Amino acid sequence: MKHLKIYELFNNKLEETKYPKIGDYIVADCDYDTNGDLEELIAFLNNNIGQIVDICPRERKPSAFSNWGSDDGIFNVEYEDVIPGSYADKRKTWWLRKEEIKYFSDSKEELELKLQIKKFNI
Repeated sequence: MKHLKIYELFNNKLEETKYPKIGDYIVADCDYDTNGDLEELIAFLNNNIGQIVDICPRERKPSAFSNWGSDDGIFNVEYEDVIPGSYADKRKTWWLRKEEIKYFSDSKEELELKLQIKKFNI
């Protein structure tokens, strides 16, 4: 019985970690279907660490995002640097769907390591 209780606690912890929360750090995996207009923006989002500052659930999703089709809501992610490209208009935040988040963690160092591994193809 004791082992079952430990399993339940571990399993509940895994369930909680499947969904990013405010304060978590993320690395995006965006692949917008464009004609090359957003290459600089996509490269920035995919190669930098951002932090979730707000989560907009589907019930109060702004109409501008109604065509995104994400049932999980959307995440407002803040970056340390200004996002490059004319499309970003000198902002430090960007809205992402859960499907566009490749990695998330409460530890920034963990994601920095993942980016280094990706950069050097280790």
